[in-house]
Amino acid sequence: MSVMSGRRELLAKIEECERAGRFHEHNNPPDLSVSLPVDGRYRYLKKGFRQRAAEFFRNLFIVRPFTLYLNKIFFRTKVYGRGNLKNLKSAVAVLNHVNIFDCLAAKHALRGRRVFITAAPFNNRRDFLGRMMRAGGMAPFGGTWDAQKNFQRFFADRMKRGHIGLFYPEQAMWWCYEKPRPYLDGAFHYAARYNAPILPMFIAFTLRKKLDKEGLPRRRFHFFILPPICPDPGKAVRENAAFLKAAAFEACKEKYEAFYGRELEYLNERGEGRGNSG
Repeated sequence: MSVMSGRRELLAKIEECERAGRFHEHNNPPDLSVSLPVDGRYRYLKKGFRQRAAEFFRNLFIVRPFTLYLNKIFFRTKVYGRGNLKNLKSAVAVLNHVNIFDCLAAKHALRGRRVFITAAPFNNRRDFLGRMMRAGGMAPFGGTWDAQKNFQRFFADRMKRGHIGLFYPEQAMWWCYEKPRPYLDGAFHYAARYNAPILPMFIAFTLRKKLDKEGLPRRRFHFFILPPICPDPGKAVRENAAFLKAAAFEACKEKYEAFYGRELEYLNERGEGRGNSG
């Protein structure tokens, strides 16, 4: 995660990437100089008392109040579909990545549930923001085989305990981008492998009268929790992953089209590009 450049410049970069079909490209390169390593020894579960106590108080006195402020005052988040959480135990939630703090919109929407937030390794920062992210439930991936096995043990434990794991299947954050982008496979592979339902979620926007510092309208968040999609017990892991990926994308595509009243189409150099799950 990095500090965003000017939003007008950012919107121009996003349009350029959409036209080129580079849907998973970061518009703001991450700052790797402040990242801590995520290896096979990363402590997802076996944290010492001092670390657990520090994260508890950071979450209680900083992360939770900031989450409430962000959703009530800044995003003005309106949540739809909380009834879809009824009788849902563990799940893999997928969300379009449209703001550096949209994970806190998800925590607000899923309040009352235990949520961990998957993240790229560069988000495991050594600074204040990194400490707050870890206190808020960030679970970074690792790039080595040992790190992957370590994450898998953590993931399996959390699924057994009835937690919800938040994944960003579009990978990169595109600020206030309205369309669902083609999905990558990771979240759906985990859901299929551990027999967990997919919980599709989608953020849409309406414009507010209030302007930001660059003269752009602020957005109100409309956060949709869609019906969960269960793996098919008759399918192999690879088949189930493909099925879950296609079904989740279709659910978010339908919500996009219903909310904005237009078909999902992507820009490219030929002015073509109907939406699909990649």
